[in-house]
Amino acid sequence: MKAGASLEARLAARCAPGIVPGLQRMRALLKLLGNPERGLPVVHVAGSNGKGSVCRMIESVLAEHGLKTGLYISPHLVSFNERFQVRGRPATDAALERSARPLMKALSSPAALKAGPATYFEALTALAFLHFKRIGAEVVVLETGLGGRLDCTNVVERPLLTVITNISLEHTQWLGKTEAAIAFEKAGILKRGAPLVTAARGRALSVILERFREVQGTRKVPCLALTRGKEWWVEAWDELPEEQSQTVALRHLGEKHLLALPLLGEHQHENLACALAALKLLGPRFELGWKSVMLGLAKAEWPGRLQALGTRPLSLVDGAHNPDGARVLGDYLRGLKERRKFRRTAFVVGVLKDKDWRRMFREWEPLADKFFLATPPDARALAKEEAAAWFQGRAQADRVRICPDLPEAWEAARRWAGSGGLVVAAGSLYSAGALLKKYSKH
Repeated sequence: MKAGASLEARLAARCAPGIVPGLQRMRALLKLLGNPERGLPVVHVAGSNGKGSVCRMIESVLAEHGLKTGLYISPHLVSFNERFQVRGRPATDAALERSARPLMKALSSPAALKAGPATYFEALTALAFLHFKRIGAEVVVLETGLGGRLDCTNVVERPLLTVITNISLEHTQWLGKTEAAIAFEKAGILKRGAPLVTAARGRALSVILERFREVQGTRKVPCLALTRGKEWWVEAWDELPEEQSQTVALRHLGEKHLLALPLLGEHQHENLACALAALKLLGPRFELGWKSVMLGLAKAEWPGRLQALGTRPLSLVDGAHNPDGARVLGDYLRGLKERRKFRRTAFVVGVLKDKDWRRMFREWEPLADKFFLATPPDARALAKEEAAAWFQGRAQADRVRICPDLPEAWEAARRWAGSGGLVVAAGSLYSAGALLKKYSKH
């Protein structure tokens, strides 16, 4: 077993399973560790969708500028070390082992256990703080896990900047049944003196702005609420999926920009607007030059998000794993199929049973000529036979093939689609990770 995997297993063995909202355990654990989160310059990012892409864009630009950046994301797709990145590269096994030494001791201490055993995500977040503190990160881009107010990343008291990408219905059992309730939870990351960037809309935006005013009081702190067509809009864009690139002519906060991005899809334009607004606010502090912004964005790769893993047929892997992600992917594919003609379209699908997979299937059903079903490598996976039964119940059995595993489903789909076809793999980040582990060149 590799050292990184061994560390992952040892941390999981010492932690409570599942999700347990609240900050008491995290604060107790960090106190034992000397509060490594304090003094770290943090950009804190929350939101329902796109927060990972926004984190990557911001971090890539700051790293291009020459800063020693830390990036904390979840989940990982291929390697545990992906969660802890320095200057855009996953931490090494040896570096993480060294940073984890005090954590392993603290997790079992009576003082920490008094508040209740830490969850797995709490332990990983503590490790991120320890690691970035130890290596002297000059700025840390920190992605929330679940929500914001009670998310364990929310122990950061004085972030440089907060970003809330957007709000949609997600994790309703934890965050609330309405977008307004979810917005309230996400707005929990707002801190006095920290500027805000958000692309939220409607009632969710009203909730966030109201909370921002409450937190800031009489202080005049920058707040950029980005409305498409007002603060930003796209004048033109073009993409080359086979080359993993798109070019965007963007009007943004009164300025015109022409930017290259290695992230496909129109949905990335809102993420780009958020990241660019954050960078403009951070610019004076770090003396950011426009060259760093352009080059950094052009290098902001984000594996498993509309990633091309083949050209004949065009073969894309996407981490869409909930109905909103399924809709975004569906919108992208409809646009792609309007611009280009494909002989056949195959979907490689593996989903988790605790997601609304039926809505996901209904979103993709009109787009696929054939589904290749496999069971993702996770305990929460939906069995491929149950997924196939859903299609059979809709008299669609002839459009489904059950495959032994995801790699075999991928190969079968590519053979069936042929050189002029389109293959799309989606349904779970675990499915995306399994395919990237085998087929990605990175």
